[in-house]
Amino acid sequence: MGSITEVDYLAQARSRYTQQFKNKPIFDAHINIFITEIIEIQDMLQDLIGLRSLETAVGSQLDMIGAIVGQPRVLVDFSLFPFFGFEGASQAQTFGSLYDAALGGNWKSISDSEGASFEVDDDTYRFIIKARIVANISNTTPQGVIDSVNYIVGREDSNIVEMGNAHLKITHHATLTALQEYFLRGLSSIGSIIPLPICVSCTLVDGNATYLITEDGNNIIEEDGSPIIGE
Repeated sequence: MGSITEVDYLAQARSRYTQQFKNKPIFDAHINIFITEIIEIQDMLQDLIGLRSLETAVGSQLDMIGAIVGQPRVLVDFSLFPFFGFEGASQAQTFGSLYDAALGGNWKSISDSEGASFEVDDDTYRFIIKARIVANISNTTPQGVIDSVNYIVGREDSNIVEMGNAHLKITHHATLTALQEYFLRGLSSIGSIIPLPICVSCTLVDGNATYLITEDGNNIIEEDGSPIIGE
């Protein structure tokens, strides 16, 4: 969203004084009263536009933009708790040990949440909103999928391979931050930010481990990090 062109209305008005009203302080003060109100309206319009622009919005105004594109500020289960899980469970912890109190995960009850929520700052939220917009407007073509991944990882060298059976292998060449992992690997409560067509899954490869993101946003990690083909 653009901004309005700011006009110095007082200088403009003074330039239009006829000769008989120049250097007349009472007349100038009278004009200044009217111009002050016009300048206040101009400033209000400038704020109205600026506070609702993605590039300049902050706080609750940015929250409103996020709500429009379907991206909340609070990231649910962003920091996953170290619960115990059996083989094949994503990011699960092992059994504990009598000799090492730091080893192993806690048992999770049905009433426990998966992790802690995290509220991002304005700059981070602005980036996430832009990424969500990229995903929302994607035409889900191979290039559209690559563009979304490239935007998240901040690179231009991601690639995609169609493996058959409605499955894609996406390779990126970046060391992912916790935030990038949260969205690319489908840990987000609203699923992966990768704009996949319906009934299509993908394997996300980062060189160290391989993740399967299914069409419902769930992710599975192979124990040995080997590629997973199909659902």
